[in-house]
Amino acid sequence: MAILVVFVTLSLTFLYGIFSWFGKTKLRIDRTQISLKKELWGFKKNLFPPSNAQSIKSLHKFPVKCITNAAGDIVVSANKLEIITATHKYFLRSKSNISPEEIDWIAAEISEWLDLPIDSDSIFLN
Repeated sequence: MAILVVFVTLSLTFLYGIFSWFGKTKLRIDRTQISLKKELWGFKKNLFPPSNAQSIKSLHKFPVKCITNAAGDIVVSANKLEIITATHKYFLRSKSNISPEEIDWIAAEISEWLDLPIDSDSIFLN
């Protein structure tokens, strides 16, 4: 029985890793809701529960940064877009197979559509 539990746990961990690395990220915003999903081989997984599109409060864009941490290592942060609603933060990162140019374009389109300014933060370390 213990071997079965270990096998199932390792299998699920392996499948989650494959899903995270190779799945397609899909951001959907329409008049009623916003959702962020991963899709792979026909399987879909909501990264966050859908929110009401009218509850989008702000857009934050974080550029790529190179930062030296306390240990003296250079840390490179990904280009990132956060869409903040009343209940969740949805985010897209350039290390999720989305180019920095695509993130800039998506931010500009959402900003124009919802008439929200894009806040650009100069400090980002995640």
